[in-house]
Amino acid sequence: MRDQVGILTWHQYENFGSMLQAFALQKTLEQLKIRNEIVDYFNESILPAKKKSERLKYLLKKVLMAVKLDQFVGDYYSFQRFYFDYLCKSKTVTNRDQLKSLSMKYYCIICGGDQIWAPNVYDPVYMADFVDEENIRLVSYAASIGLNDIPEKLRPIYRDLLSHFSCVSVREEKGKELLKELCNIDAKVVLDPTFLLDVSVYRKIQKKVLQVKKPYIFCYFLNKHHDYGSRVQSFATACGCEICGISSSTQDNNWMHILRGIGPQEFLWLVDNAEYIFTDSYHGTIFSLLFQKKFWTFERFRNDDPICQNSRIQQLNKMFDLESKILSSKEIPDVNVNLDYEVIQEKMQIYIKESKNFLREALN
Repeated sequence: MRDQVGILTWHQYENFGSMLQAFALQKTLEQLKIRNEIVDYFNESILPAKKKSERLKYLLKKVLMAVKLDQFVGDYYSFQRFYFDYLCKSKTVTNRDQLKSLSMKYYCIICGGDQIWAPNVYDPVYMADFVDEENIRLVSYAASIGLNDIPEKLRPIYRDLLSHFSCVSVREEKGKELLKELCNIDAKVVLDPTFLLDVSVYRKIQKKVLQVKKPYIFCYFLNKHHDYGSRVQSFATACGCEICGISSSTQDNNWMHILRGIGPQEFLWLVDNAEYIFTDSYHGTIFSLLFQKKFWTFERFRNDDPICQNSRIQQLNKMFDLESKILSSKEIPDVNVNLDYEVIQEKMQIYIKESKNFLREALN
């Protein structure tokens, strides 16, 4: 008997947003009394398949942590710990035949969230191309196209595959526009899954980071070639806080305390306990909002960048009026600008209710 929902999403990358959105969608479905598991799919052309050696490596590092030899483990362990301990998953599958066989246990497959439909990393599996049975319902939740266009050669493929979905929802208005204009697919805009959980759920799983001393500014940067440093340093001097963080830029080691061994649980604690936050990350911005922090978001992409993903931040700005918190390339943050979180919470609860209603109606 098919009594489960399968979730097809990005969940195995060493990326806080990817893992936490997968966790959030799974927990939200549990709260809605819907049995589910994440389809543990690995695209071998992008990622190596999980092997027994991965599990053994994880267990070895768990032993090292238990005997306080945590200096031998790093970010990899922290992400693997979350992957194994907090995500309920299927057996690992790596090809279409395995996916087709696994799908027989599901009455519905949800594709999303995250940028699973981004054309620059197109993989038809995330549009459930392996499903050819009419009795398996296909739904998307907060799937993101991410970019500002769908290449012409992919448009008929998107149109064909998504026409088999009973309900389509996306994360950004831009994605909705692209699907309608280029593929004739109607979609609803819903919240990223991370919004759907109460912060109390995140606080239950967060893990304290002993490397930092309060009060601190937490930085989370994905841009490898940014110039945020001087502005953050000037702000830190004015407010008397130390700077710590996680960055893709090796140059940031010169002016901030780069943190090691940080996984999703530690990330949640760092955001929750920071005095101020600077980020250029979509999910860094979301969790700053959820934990009601004083934060600023740098625009990570130039608007003429072919892989510009600023629409995600623009979507948050539209929803919660974050204009004063989104900094262009040379803007200096204003310490006196605050957000009215009472108003934001009112708006957020409306969007959460609408998004959960979409899930209920799509799955029942």
